[in-house]
Formats: sequence, C-alpha cells, structure tokens
Amino acid sequence: MIAVSHVFKAYRRGSGIPTLKGLISGEFRHPEHFYALRDVSFSVEQGEVLGIVGANGSGKTTLLSILLGCVYPTSGHVRLEAPVCSMLDLGIGFDWAFTGRQNVYQSCQLQGMRKPEVDEHIEEVIDFAECRQIIDTPFKRYSLGERVRLEFGVLTQLTAPIVLVDDILAFADGHFKEKAMGYIRQVARSGRTVLLVSHTPEMLKSLAHRVMWLRAGQIAEVGQPVEVVRHYVEECG
Repeated sequence: MIAVSHVFKAYRRGSGIPTLKGLISGEFRHPEHFYALRDVSFSVEQGEVLGIVGANGSGKTTLLSILLGCVYPTSGHVRLEAPVCSMLDLGIGFDWAFTGRQNVYQSCQLQGMRKPEVDEHIEEVIDFAECRQIIDTPFKRYSLGERVRLEFGVLTQLTAPIVLVDDILAFADGHFKEKAMGYIRQVARSGRTVLLVSHTPEMLKSLAHRVMWLRAGQIAEVGQPVEVVRHYVEECG
C-alpha cells in the first residue's frame, strides 16, 4: 500500500545572500544543508497500522508531509497505491473566523467531499465530536480539546484507503482519546491503512501492528510495538 525507498530530505540553513560587509571581511559562508530525513526505506501493507515515534525534530512530520504530497523528497522514491486523507496539524483547513459548522463544510470539501455528501454526514461529525452546543460558535472560541474533537470528527467521514494522523490526539482528554483509538481500530479492521505518529507509548502499543522509531532523520528501529517503544523510552525518556 505504501513503499518508501531511500528517501532523503535536505533543507538549507541561511539565505545564502552575501552582504557587502561579509564579502569585504571574508566572513560570508555559503548556505549549509541539513537533512530532515536520511535514507529512509520502509513499506506498509493494506490494513496495517504503523506507529511512528521519535523525539522532536526527528523527521516524523516531514515524512508524513512527503507522503501527503505537501513536500517533495530531495532524493528517493515514494509510492502510494491509493488516495490519502490526513490529520497532520491542528487548525489546517480551518478558519478561525468561521463557525464550527462552516469549518466542517470547508475542511471536508478541501479533502475531496462534495457538499451534498457533507450535508448527509455533518450530523455524524457533530455527534462524534460531541460539540453540538458550540457547533455554531466561531472556531476561535473553541478550547484546544474542542478543536481536536471537531477536526477528528471530520476525519471520521473521510474514506481514503490511507489515513495519516499526526500527534494531535495528545491534546484530547482521556474519554475522547479512547473514542478516537476505537475509530482507528475500526479503520484498520476495514482494510484501510493507518500511519500514526504519537508520543504516547500506550497508544502505540495498543493500536500499532508495528512501530518505527525515527532518530535524527534515520530509522533507528522497526519492529514489535512493545520492544521498539521500550527502547525508545529507555533512550529518550
């Protein structure tokens, strides 16, 4: 379902534009490059939940952004055998001036749903998100937990075979986190494929079939969730 082969992603530090002072003093330096990802290769089968763990700056979000097509790799190849839906960052596709209801329409349509489809399913989004009392309130007045609930509610109506979820469930309360985890289990049982970034060991051990640990842009380990999470926690705390 997903095949990633020898992917590198380089970014440039500094503008590389010389100043007159720098040229005269000889202090001008050409821009340096750093690698957010280095030689990353893995595959994910249909119906598999692959957990991804790593410290901040280890390349997790860069990897998901490449899979989504928002970022291109510097080198290497990525093959996705089906469309993708995602929940990568809190607030993407949501307008703070719009109400929750208006944002559901906007976000669903940005992810490929037609308005009649949103009309049909918006009540399910509201019920899943447990936000009926505030659904017509401007999004800027929502608490962090309420934003997470509404955005995850939108995700439950997207039907792409590949689902990418970044670590925003860390902001959900315990009740909703369990509800979201139940949904992810349901998605996997239906044959869809999930990539789940999380810093929560118990979530990874509960949901993932395998866990991949990224360290400084490279794969440190891939394997059984209990073992990989234990090694990650021992090193990173």
